[in-house]
Amino acid sequence: MIALGHVLKRVSTEDKCDNLIDCVLESLTTSKLSIHLLETLLEHLQEHGDAITTSRGWEHVLSILTQSSSSSLNECIALGFRCLEVVVGEFLPNMVASNVSAKRIVRSLLEFASQRKIVNVSLSAVNLFWNVADHVKSVEIKEVLMGLRKVAVDSRPDVRNCAMRSLASTIVSSGSNFRIHPEWTFTMNDILMPLLCTVRCLFESISLPIHLHTKLYSYCRYAKTKNEQQQNMTVLRTRKVRTI
Repeated sequence: MIALGHVLKRVSTEDKCDNLIDCVLESLTTSKLSIHLLETLLEHLQEHGDAITTSRGWEHVLSILTQSSSSSLNECIALGFRCLEVVVGEFLPNMVASNVSAKRIVRSLLEFASQRKIVNVSLSAVNLFWNVADHVKSVEIKEVLMGLRKVAVDSRPDVRNCAMRSLASTIVSSGSNFRIHPEWTFTMNDILMPLLCTVRCLFESISLPIHLHTKLYSYCRYAKTKNEQQQNMTVLRTRKVRTI
C-alpha cells in the first residue's frame, strides 16, 4: 500500500507530481483506501497545512477533495468536506498568497454544495462561499456570485433558499466596494437579472420565500439605477467636452 503520509507531503509541496496525484485520485475509487486517504489528508492539513506554499500544491489538495464529493460513500463525502472546511476556514490567506484562483476554490465548494447525498454538507458548503468572498480580490468576487447563482436554482428548497440568502448577503457586504463597471454591471446582467428571470418562471412551482424574491428584485432595481446614473454622467461629460 502507498505510504499516504509521504504521498500527501509530496503532493502538497511539490509542483512536478502529476502522475502521483493521478494515483491518489484513482485510489479514491477504492472505498477502504479512500477513507484512509482522506483521514490522513485531514491530519496532514491540521498539522502541516501551513507548509503548503505553492498554487500547484493547493490545487492537488483541492483535486482530491473535489473527487471525494462524488463518492458513493457518505463517509468519504463527509471526510472530504471536513478537509475542505479546514482549508477554507484556516488557509484561505495562504491560498490567495499562493495565487490559487477563486474560480478553483469555488469549483470545489460548488461540487459539495451540489452533491445529493448529505443535505447538511450542501448547506455548510453554501455558507463557506462567504469566507471566500471575504478573502478574494474584488475582481474575483464574480466567481463567488456565479457559484451561488448556480446553487440558487437547486431543486432542494433548503439548499436553494440558503444559497439565495448567501447571495443577497454577499452582495450587501461587498457591494459598497463595487464599481459601476465592471462589478455592478456584471452583478446585474450576469447574476441578478438571469436569476430573477429563472425565479419568475419557477415561482409557481417552488417554495421560494416571497421576501427573498422581493429582495432579489430590489437589488436588480438598485443595480439598474446605478448603471443608468453612470451612463448619464458619461453623456454629460461628453457634452461638456464638446461644448468646450
